[in-house]
Amino acid sequence: MNRLFILIAFIIVPLSGFSQYYENKEKKEEKKPFKENLFFGGILGLQFGTYTLIDISPVIGYKVSPRFHPGIRLTYQYQSDQTTNYKTYRYGGSIFARLFLVQGIYAQAEAEALNIEWMNSNLE
Repeated sequence: MNRLFILIAFIIVPLSGFSQYYENKEKKEEKKPFKENLFFGGILGLQFGTYTLIDISPVIGYKVSPRFHPGIRLTYQYQSDQTTNYKTYRYGGSIFARLFLVQGIYAQAEAEALNIEWMNSNLE
């Protein structure tokens, strides 16, 4: 009788382990609202003196996936050199795409179109 009890226990106890519930640890990626995938940034460069440079270039992009981020950039630059009385204005925009290779490192391709206006008051 004891042998029969031990045999049944060895069969039933391991089967109860299969009845355990395990939560799926894989996170289902929920679609985020459009605004949460936008990112902003840019460049603000200021230099004053004999040579002056002002660079304002805001950036806006969209996180299509965790690794791929396309976007646009607007550019305005002003340069002047008092030693040569040279001034230039650049304005335009660009489109870009970033591909994140590893955490914190990405490759970027960009196409930029700028208009340039310049003045030189030393022309005689």
